[in-house]
Amino acid sequence: MRVLLDTWVPRPSRKHLAGHEVSTAQEMGWDSLENGALIRVAEGRFDVLITSDQHMKHQQTLHGHALTIRILPTNHLPMVLRLATKMKRALDTAQPGTFVEIPLD
Repeated sequence: MRVLLDTWVPRPSRKHLAGHEVSTAQEMGWDSLENGALIRVAEGRFDVLITSDQHMKHQQTLHGHALTIRILPTNHLPMVLRLATKMKRALDTAQPGTFVEIPLD
């Protein structure tokens, strides 16, 4: 699965997504893009966008899109690393055009 980490998702978390092709918004040169523009450029190049932007699901619509978005509850590295198993599971169950929040507990 092709995964894009949004700008504020800690880059070290990529090490915990073994088996997936992971890139960051910074690597792609997309770190200054607003959410809608990021979704448009990621569409077709990535299957999943992982973000910590809690507002994205209220600001964007994924209906008819192939991209799926997984939302982390925080961008604090130790907490994100604790969520590694849940992140990986969320990738394995990714459905196109959906937002799914990854819970802390």
